[in-house]
Amino acid sequence: MATHVVPTLGETDIADLTKEKLQAWRDSLVKDTDDPELKRRSKATANRVRTTLFAALNLAYENGHVTTTPWLRVPPFKNVDLPRKRSLTAAEAIKVLNACDPDFRQLVRGSLYTGMRLGELRALKAADFVDDRVDVNHSKGAMNKLVVYLIDNCCAESAAFGCPPARQPKAAKRAAGSK
Repeated sequence: MATHVVPTLGETDIADLTKEKLQAWRDSLVKDTDDPELKRRSKATANRVRTTLFAALNLAYENGHVTTTPWLRVPPFKNVDLPRKRSLTAAEAIKVLNACDPDFRQLVRGSLYTGMRLGELRALKAADFVDDRVDVNHSKGAMNKLVVYLIDNCCAESAAFGCPPARQPKAAKRAAGSK
């Protein structure tokens, strides 16, 4: 708050805050850059700071220190709070596998090959295995998932994990619309 709020709004009385002042303050938190990822992250930070300030202003309103709520008309930036998308490299995956207890290693390997969550792997039943695929009917999301295994050829990633050649999956796919 001291970094983002006080320099701009610190001397302003709460009663003097307007939608325009608050929106200008929110917009001033966003870095002026041509890099879209940096701008997105800057807007996400502005949203978090905005949430904290507006919670304090809501408390002031609830305690009778102010009679209007102009901050309720200042929306957050949309579509900026995205999860980080990162995959393990083959070397990182090997380190994870090597750090696992042998009994747990097979579940971790299954997750690395398929993208399935631990709970999905643990809930698999023999009936879920059909031909060259596994039907996942117990996923975290609302939609069922379909994981397809193609065992035709070896892939470099599977070899790096130490998977025997006869069992190396060529690809694993999830059904459209699943997580």
